[in-house]
Amino acid sequence: MPEEDIDVNRFALVAILVAANAKHPAEYPDYETLNEMSDSGLLAYAEGLLYSLEHSSPAKDEVAAEVRDGLRRVIRGGEQPGRTR
Repeated sequence: MPEEDIDVNRFALVAILVAANAKHPAEYPDYETLNEMSDSGLLAYAEGLLYSLEHSSPAKDEVAAEVRDGLRRVIRGGEQPGRTR
């Protein structure tokens, strides 16, 4: 994710995670928590969450799948796991 895109990407990451929080508040951080994170902290959290969701997410968890796909689009531009740019 290019540094110059951080404002747009920050908004997208927060939107994805706030939507997930609305459906599963115990599993995803709320807006206030996300808003307090630095850009680099938010990106690191999102990258860690994406890694976790790609490697351990139950197939039937629709919210986790939505979060995984959304984070992948923002962080990697839609790249699938195991593919390189």
